[in-house]
Amino acid sequence: SPKILPGPLLDFGASGLYVELCHSVSPCIKNLKMVAENPMEIHYVEVEIIDVNDNSPSFQEDEKILEISESTLSGRRFQLPTARDPDVAGNAIRAYKLNHSDYFAIHVRERGDDKVPFLVLQKSLDREKHQVHKLLMSAVDGGNPPRSGTLNVTVIVLDSNDNHPTFSQEIYSVTIPENVETGTSVITIKATDLDEGSNGDIEYFFGGEVDPKLYEVFNLNKDTGEIKVKGDIDFEEADIYKLHLHATDKGHIDVADVNDNKPEFLNNPIGIYLVENNVPGNPIFSQCRYLVSHFFGCNLKCCC
Repeated sequence: SPKILPGPLLDFGASGLYVELCHSVSPCIKNLKMVAENPMEIHYVEVEIIDVNDNSPSFQEDEKILEISESTLSGRRFQLPTARDPDVAGNAIRAYKLNHSDYFAIHVRERGDDKVPFLVLQKSLDREKHQVHKLLMSAVDGGNPPRSGTLNVTVIVLDSNDNHPTFSQEIYSVTIPENVETGTSVITIKATDLDEGSNGDIEYFFGGEVDPKLYEVFNLNKDTGEIKVKGDIDFEEADIYKLHLHATDKGHIDVADVNDNKPEFLNNPIGIYLVENNVPGNPIFSQCRYLVSHFFGCNLKCCC
């Protein structure tokens, strides 16, 4: 009886032949027509090409770095890279998993056979507790046994101005003689802020409840917190000086311009006078000088 013998060993996943022959459809059935001689006979044969789970899911990159502000609300999603697995059907990628994390979880969006992983923020971040989160995401296929590939996910927590400056102590006390020289350093106060960058830079100043006369006696360095004698100190006039001191950070809010105003003409209508022998191509009028607008930057353009 006639026999069909397989040719050389083919790795359909690696070579792409499975996709070419079967168009990623499983089961993959191919109909063959065989011709036998002496006597002449025609036979029709069905051949099923079965994919073997001989490939592991893999990512194009070893690590994905995300920068997330600590002020980001829980529930926010961040798309992650997808894995690739040359195997098909039941041997294709079936799930994405994340190592244990109190702050993050994996959500997979499915569209047909495509699976796209998203990193979901489960609870608010705190840069002062954890500046970096190291995660490991796995892509698992449906083979038996299953094969998997991993991607390192690094989350860098960006600072937001969520901490107040605090003094190293609530009350500072110092004793000085009444004949102390001008410019003498009395004390240096110190406050700290857990935020970083400008959010953690501190400025010192006298509180609004301070007697205005004290500004003539003492000088406060707003950057260092050092207090120096500025004027004459007389025990008979005052034996105790009480200074209320404040500290503030340099955090700020940038307000971006929004295109919410329309240009207006100062004069409407505008009269234009032309000379009858004006050369073609010469400018005769510029409207831009008559325009006013509350726009800034790229939101203000004049096209004539």
